Amino acid sequence: MRKVLLAGVLLGAFVLSGCGGLGMLSKNERFTGTDTLAIASSRSDILDVIAAVGKEMGMSVTSLDKKKGAIGLERGISGAGLLLIGSMSSAQLGVEVKDAGKTLDISTMTMGNFGAGGQDATTKLIEEFKIRLEKKLGQSVVSK
Repeated sequence: MRKVLLAGVLLGAFVLSGCGGLGMLSKNERFTGTDTLAIASSRSDILDVIAAVGKEMGMSVTSLDKKKGAIGLERGISGAGLLLIGSMSSAQLGVEVKDAGKTLDISTMTMGNFGAGGQDATTKLIEEFKIRLEKKLGQSVVSK
């Protein structure tokens, strides 16, 4: 019992005084953005394709409304990074399918420290989504 308590105290001291304290030095940022993507030809399974792309990006499906043509994806805070170095990041991506599947209205939100939550992080999230979607669909996806 004493060893377990000692290990907990040592781990806590490491996190607060060592690398874990670095997270306190980095400003937490949050940024939201929107974009509209155009696809050359529509697909009846576009929401399933978007879900697969999100999963490839390490995101989970948090909402799905096939009637409205909307899907929500999210990547949450990493426990190991938060514990060891104090880094945290979260990303959300919402997609609404319009124009018979040819137009995708995208809303994004990134939050985090060490540069994981600013405008650059949001831009990278949209670009990664766009590139992976192009590969999955086998056709070009362009910003409107």
